[in-house]
Amino acid sequence: MTMLVVGISGHVGSSLAAQAAQQDVPLVGLARKPAPHVERFAKVHLGDARRTDLGLAPEEAEALAADVTSIVVSVGSFDLSISLADAQAEHIAPLRGVLKFAGRCPNLRTVVLVSSLLALGDTRQRLRSDLIPETMRHRNFYEWAKLHGERIARASGVPVDIVRAGHVVVSEDNGDRTSEPQALFELFRLMTAGWPLAVVGSNRYWSCPAGFAAGILLDRAQHGTGGSAVWAVDPNSPTYAEIFDLINARYGLRVKRVRSAGLARALAAVVRPKWLDLSMNREVLDYCNAQWDLDLRCLDQLVATGRVTPPLGRDYLVRSLDYEFARLREQLP
Repeated sequence: MTMLVVGISGHVGSSLAAQAAQQDVPLVGLARKPAPHVERFAKVHLGDARRTDLGLAPEEAEALAADVTSIVVSVGSFDLSISLADAQAEHIAPLRGVLKFAGRCPNLRTVVLVSSLLALGDTRQRLRSDLIPETMRHRNFYEWAKLHGERIARASGVPVDIVRAGHVVVSEDNGDRTSEPQALFELFRLMTAGWPLAVVGSNRYWSCPAGFAAGILLDRAQHGTGGSAVWAVDPNSPTYAEIFDLINARYGLRVKRVRSAGLARALAAVVRPKWLDLSMNREVLDYCNAQWDLDLRCLDQLVATGRVTPPLGRDYLVRSLDYEFARLREQLP
């Protein structure tokens, strides 16, 4: 069994490579640029999934296709303000390229697609991991790209297992912390500015450490059915209220919250961070009041196999909060 990870240089791909190495699972990767932080775990092919044969030389592509038994696809960066053209180029085009390459792999068991909880858009119904809601609204092209990618994968004729991840938090000391703050961590700028957050505190902030998401991907690559779909979230993810209470106590802030769901949604729709001279994505405000009622039975069944172990606590989130808050304080006058 040889696993190919397309997008191996990212947070999820590099964590998956490390876990595969620990379990002696043969693994190779594809990246557009050299990735020295993962080359100690796997051979990395330099290519581009948007091009024919993944951008590899014909002989290299032929040898790889003959050897691969599973492919993990983790492409496209997290960007809530992405344009339609960039969503097509960074998410959809490389996925199509991988699926075309997968069709010529004679020993292929499954393609594991790293999708997102955000693929579900804005919806109010209870959600299974394999469900596409009948009524939903996409708030941005990142959400659209994730759902469109799922539909393309399912219609490809290739066996596909889908993993819908929440916020994958990089908490390891050796993790890549050079990127800009994302999702919840972007809100720190608003918190320190004293702006009331349009938050429904009882909503869960679905997250998980990168290692847990990688463990689920590794399991699906080895034991997937070619038709399964599972969440990659911490079953004990905290609520927004719990997170902001922790922030207040730990960092001495007094985060103001709007507790009315209707008012929170209205404020999130009109508030612009530039009013406070803050350079951040406005789109992140939409998720302060997002409510996803997840049916976690698929994840419970996976944990029951003993192959995947959920986080024992929430320290992964606390460590990342500490890091992001310290980084913000260095930037403040």
